[in-house]
Amino acid sequence: MRNPERLFVLGRRQLLQIGALSSLMMISSCRREARAPRLAAVLDTLPKPWRQRLPSPWKFETLAGYSLQHSKLNIYERALYAGADAIAFHDGWLSGLKAKQLALLQPSLFTAVAPGTQACHFLESLPAYLKQTVLPVLVSPWVLLFRHGEDLIPQARVSWSVLLDPTLHGRVVFPASARLMLSVAKRISGRDSLRRLRSQKLITDDRHALNWLLQGEARVAVLPLSRCAEVIRRDPRLTVVLPKQGAPLHWLLLARSVNSTEVLPWIWVKDAWSMPLCIRLAAAGWRSPLLETDSEPPQEVIPSILRETLWPPENVWQRCWSLLPLRTQEREQLLKDWRRSAP
Repeated sequence: MRNPERLFVLGRRQLLQIGALSSLMMISSCRREARAPRLAAVLDTLPKPWRQRLPSPWKFETLAGYSLQHSKLNIYERALYAGADAIAFHDGWLSGLKAKQLALLQPSLFTAVAPGTQACHFLESLPAYLKQTVLPVLVSPWVLLFRHGEDLIPQARVSWSVLLDPTLHGRVVFPASARLMLSVAKRISGRDSLRRLRSQKLITDDRHALNWLLQGEARVAVLPLSRCAEVIRRDPRLTVVLPKQGAPLHWLLLARSVNSTEVLPWIWVKDAWSMPLCIRLAAAGWRSPLLETDSEPPQEVIPSILRETLWPPENVWQRCWSLLPLRTQEREQLLKDWRRSAP
């Protein structure tokens, strides 16, 4: 008969061995997790259907602590310094990125940039250090979104000057972007167009523009189509317009950290430009800016209200413009113009 105390000792020894082995496995797992490449972005930057396809071993990291009070020039810098392998961001953040933080992207990514496309114009107009370090993946036009605006739609289809209509005084929601408002004002004829435009505002609010519109205090909001595509399909009170003058473009970009050895997952990037995912992205207000003719989904699968705005006549699309990073002198001039235009 075996000594029960001997059995207890062996059992405890086995438990200790199992515990040690488990600890080693956990450490190994943590190391593997720590080595997993990370793509960082502010919440809601990446369309959900595309983000969910991010292939293993890549991990998505939501950048925390974002608010309108945070400096837009620092949040992605912080992410890169904190070890993010890549970032996804909108073009408004471009001027906050430094050349020393960004790695050259693999040339294969740029083979899809067809000459004469908006993506080509965008890249060619960037500062030298950004031309091969950022990739425009998706684009959405800024639009006019009206609530019960039937009387204004004909004028809106022609020009941004509809925003100066007397019936819209104090009823317009603008984005918190002096740069965008100045670019729109330049498309409006007459003197003091920026001053007159600013006098029409109800409020400047990027993140809650839809709330102001839906709650009835505003009649029109200026925002990217990607921020209102879902609601316009279900709310018959709303009408979206892309003026024939063109519109500012809202870009979704990718960049890679200079400290990372990872390359951007090409298959995942290409997914955004291909069927069937491009249909879901179009329904969310995004279109591919690359190989533009080939990337247009069949007309019958896209609601007409979105198709007409995302794929307007080519001459209208070519009149659209990008808000590129400003040089120091340009930034100073913009600030002067903005201060002088205070209502």
